[in-house]
Amino acid sequence: MAKLKIGQLVWQFAKELKDHISGGMEYVDPITYKDRISKCNECPNLTEGHACALCGCFMPVKARWATSKCPDTPAKWNRHGKKDNTDTGDKA
Repeated sequence: MAKLKIGQLVWQFAKELKDHISGGMEYVDPITYKDRISKCNECPNLTEGHACALCGCFMPVKARWATSKCPDTPAKWNRHGKKDNTDTGDKA
């Protein structure tokens, strides 16, 4: 795994934070959080510092944000209320 540069880490965090704020700063329920973080803990991309090696995010925080998704392909978990990573439209 290639180590992300500081600029990439800042950019990724800024994008996640923008999505979190523009999404109403919503958090997932405790059951969804537990499911997400358990998948992260089993993932080989999780570092000892609980950061994702793919995006650089601190996963105990990112996994709580409803607007966040796993950066892996395929994603291990998706945005809250979305079927998959391509479903970005409003539900009718």
